[in-house]
Amino acid sequence: MHSPTTLNVFQAVRQGDIETVRYLVEVQAEALQQHDEWDATPLYYASYAGNKELVKYLLSAGARCEEKTFDGERCLYAALNDDVRHTLLDEGFKRAGSLFGDGWKQQQTHHTVASSSNPLALQALLRWFYTCRLDVAFDAVSACLELCQQVQLTELVEEANLALHTGNTLQHLPFRGSSLVVEPFREVAKQQLQDCLENVVIAACSGLVERSTSRASANAHQDLFFDLRLVLGSRSCLCHRSFMSRRSDYFSTMLGSNFQEGSTASGDILEIQVADVQPEVLYAALRWVYTDRVNADMPAEQLLQVMQYADRALMEGLKGRCAMLLHPHVTQDSALLLLQQALALDSDRLADTCVRCIAQHLLSLVRDPLFNQLVRDSAESVQNREDVDSVPIIDDIRYHVTLLHGDGELSGKEQ
Repeated sequence: MHSPTTLNVFQAVRQGDIETVRYLVEVQAEALQQHDEWDATPLYYASYAGNKELVKYLLSAGARCEEKTFDGERCLYAALNDDVRHTLLDEGFKRAGSLFGDGWKQQQTHHTVASSSNPLALQALLRWFYTCRLDVAFDAVSACLELCQQVQLTELVEEANLALHTGNTLQHLPFRGSSLVVEPFREVAKQQLQDCLENVVIAACSGLVERSTSRASANAHQDLFFDLRLVLGSRSCLCHRSFMSRRSDYFSTMLGSNFQEGSTASGDILEIQVADVQPEVLYAALRWVYTDRVNADMPAEQLLQVMQYADRALMEGLKGRCAMLLHPHVTQDSALLLLQQALALDSDRLADTCVRCIAQHLLSLVRDPLFNQLVRDSAESVQNREDVDSVPIIDDIRYHVTLLHGDGELSGKEQ
């Protein structure tokens, strides 16, 4: 059954009353895409009547008329005269093709008309695109499902209907307050989202490092709407400003201000020169930006390089993850060097792990020149130092030695 507004739209179109049609579409935009009992749209009747002015208005308001679709071909076939037919071809078919071809490259903002006039439905759907979780108020469920049908999210519609009819289960949780909630198992959803973004990284970094592109076509970057290019010498990679600014305070400041040092505009893509970083390190950083993943099998030297770049780019989350992955690499042979880097990068947890290892092997490391350098640097770090002040690194080592040997007296050799 159609609403009174929808029926009035069909009636107004048949009568050629463009002012009434304009008013009704502004009141309820979804009437543009409605079908009557003969599966016809308002645009079909306007085309059939040969009303060029009304056809132009409906197309400008967002009525769909696309090539090789039932509605589009039907309108073209029913057009009463050549004027209407040419209008449909020029402003309907070509416009639809340009939105999904190269036309978007000249546009900074892309506009589309959703059949649903309920903002809560659109908000819920947009959140689902990013989180794999649908959470929509019950009074907006119908509008949201209609919108899902419009953008051909058939599986989501089926899951939502299943949730409505099966009640509260582990996977479908519809009864939370006054909302319908549809979500996959949390870990499954996270895995799916990370895998999807992993393919984005592969496409983005095809010009940065040599990696298999079996999961992403060579032209995949054309469909991913990248708007930022990081240039590293003769190599480069693509990414999104929104991701970089959210994950890095450095890029957030650069992209959110008028700073243009080392940057040039190339079409719609902003280019930023990146220096003093290896391609593999930049790839690892971008992988973390998009997927929150860091390769735990990276050698310690590369992990340290990624951690150093994360410190420069103000990616605190990545720096912390690298520090955690470096803990198993702290050995008698590497403890002093890693401690030096941990102190320089202000990583307290990694530094503590290194100091504990040094305490375990103190007799072997105490004569190492790097150990003496670390002690001197620690002593010089004390502001307004006095003779009675202790050395921080010595205090930390003494603490761990005490933990290792208990509260008893240390032997002369250990002292």
